[in-house]
Amino acid sequence: IHLNKGVHRNGTRIYQSKTVEQFYTREDGLPYNNRRALGWDTLPIQANPPCGKLFSLNSFGHTGYTGTMMWADRDKGLIVVLLT
Repeated sequence: IHLNKGVHRNGTRIYQSKTVEQFYTREDGLPYNNRRALGWDTLPIQANPPCGKLFSLNSFGHTGYTGTMMWADRDKGLIVVLLT
């Protein structure tokens, strides 16, 4: 749904595309090195992103302190889930 801008793979719209976009847009006015968005983490502007260097700048994800990680790349249509 997030990779398809709010549309389920069967064609049903679940969210408005504007709403989905807000989930991974960084908040204006926060420090330059902020990478947090409303619903997701985004790639940091500096080096060493949490998901590695092969994801595009148009990716988002979540890293949990229990070892669970999910990262999605909107440009590549790729979702990776790690359970450690």
